[in-house]
Amino acid sequence: MGNAAFAQKSPEAEFLNHYVGTWKSEAVFKPSKWLPEGWEGVGTVDAKWILDGNLQQMEIIYSDLVQMLVIQRYNQKTNRYERWKIDSWGDSSYWLGRSHNEEVKSMTWKYVDFGSGLSGTWVNKLSEGKAITRMLMKDVHGNVLMDGVIEARRTEQPAE
Repeated sequence: MGNAAFAQKSPEAEFLNHYVGTWKSEAVFKPSKWLPEGWEGVGTVDAKWILDGNLQQMEIIYSDLVQMLVIQRYNQKTNRYERWKIDSWGDSSYWLGRSHNEEVKSMTWKYVDFGSGLSGTWVNKLSEGKAITRMLMKDVHGNVLMDGVIEARRTEQPAE
């Protein structure tokens, strides 16, 4: 179905329309436990609605480092945003969108810990054709595992 289901059923779900499109992204990660030398790279993101507009799929490719698949949605039954991330390193994670602000077009995602002691935030600030994401992961002692900023520019907006 692709983007035929671009319009969603609730204002909360419609907020996710801000992610739809093709993006070029530039990532800069500071030296940390998981990336001891830091890392900088350029990638692409392709975000579209799937399954009759019930889920949004993002394919993220940083060819020299990692490929990721992100699935997200607004769950009207639980009144919360959900995000699943799976990558080519074999890692997966589950995030909850705890707050969004339509006025400034931002979303804060919190990492759901299943007993590992990790904590994390993924903050997206979206504007017309631009997105800035801050990713921060810490261990149980508060040590930084990963700290990075990703700036993306939309290169293609799908037809509604």
